[in-house]
Amino acid sequence: MVQLIATPDGVEGKDAIIASYAEFVHYRGACNHEQGRNVNFTFSFFGGSSIDQCLFEVSDITEDTLGEFFIALRAWKEIDKYRVIVTHSTVLGLYDFSQPPGEINVEVFDLTALQETIRQYAAEGTFGEIPAGITITLDKWQAVKELKQTCHFRWIAGHLIFWRRP
Repeated sequence: MVQLIATPDGVEGKDAIIASYAEFVHYRGACNHEQGRNVNFTFSFFGGSSIDQCLFEVSDITEDTLGEFFIALRAWKEIDKYRVIVTHSTVLGLYDFSQPPGEINVEVFDLTALQETIRQYAAEGTFGEIPAGITITLDKWQAVKELKQTCHFRWIAGHLIFWRRP
């Protein structure tokens, strides 16, 4: 579960930890009532998974995008989160959270999953006959060397992620 700190601008000591958009709406209403005016908020990450923290850090989360951000956290698969992080930080700039991440023209590969894929392809004979003794030694770092020729890579949330635009 992701938790954010909502900090009302110009109001001391009134930070709140929120875990949903509904909690924020309730808190915003209470702050506006107490202050007698509309209060603007800034957000900072408080708790949650490392991939969700990375997604938060590359996104420009405002009161207008907060609801869509919470929806995305629940609805998206991890690979979609990586795709959006790569998009935000390297390729296409800011991402509109109301768009499905599958529409981004970026392919993303997690190296751990890639190693398993290579072994599966070898077992299925996708690359032709590979002796069993060699199949055991298929190494993710060799895959890295090959991928570096056509892909970019970076560490995201403790995972080595490769990406490319097809």
